[in-house]
Amino acid sequence: MKKLLATLVAVSAVVMAGSAFAASIVGTKHDLSFGNGVAGGYSAGNSGATQVCVYCHTPHNSAKTKALWNRKGATADTAFATYTSGIMMEGSVADGWFQGSVKGQFSTKSTSLLCMTCHDGATTMGGATLNNQPYGLSAAQSNVQSAGVGVVITGAANLGTDLTNDHPVNIDYAKAVVTVNNARPGSLADTTAATGLPFQNGIMECSSCHNVHDNAIAPFLRGSLAGSGLCLKCHIK
Repeated sequence: MKKLLATLVAVSAVVMAGSAFAASIVGTKHDLSFGNGVAGGYSAGNSGATQVCVYCHTPHNSAKTKALWNRKGATADTAFATYTSGIMMEGSVADGWFQGSVKGQFSTKSTSLLCMTCHDGATTMGGATLNNQPYGLSAAQSNVQSAGVGVVITGAANLGTDLTNDHPVNIDYAKAVVTVNNARPGSLADTTAATGLPFQNGIMECSSCHNVHDNAIAPFLRGSLAGSGLCLKCHIK
């Protein structure tokens, strides 16, 4: 009886966790399914396009192995220019922070390039951009907002290819901590202590500050901006 109870509790926990995960992106601006009811968001133009995850992920034949990625485009590291300004970024020592072959460019391994398959403002959100279409639909039917017409992202979410006016990403944060803190003691929090933000092997990416599956703190932030709380997870001021 105890074993049965323990099993039921475990199964219940898994189901609840799965439901919570599924609910977190549904109804947000990252939900591109038909009739999502998202104010100011986008939605598929075909009533059959009710799948949510397919606009980014696929279980089979993915375009990229990372995250079983289902989107094409924005793979060239040379297509984007990233932030290199400021005293801390302009010195020769800072060159080693960047992961691309050229300072101010993405590494081809950067997960931030996945974000740019929408946020470059040039790649359509559905249709032919998807490696695999929603089950039973054609590329024309999966197009976002208007069947047969590909729609690209607009407004503040359109970052374009010039990211020189955005916070630096695809940089080795661990190296930056050592360098910057030698120049300006206590400027950045050491990631060996918990910042509450995820870094990929010490590399800062878009996902370090944004959680694409959870919009509890808009816009998909990993911390509140009240009192600059999110900024202060890294920056010591």
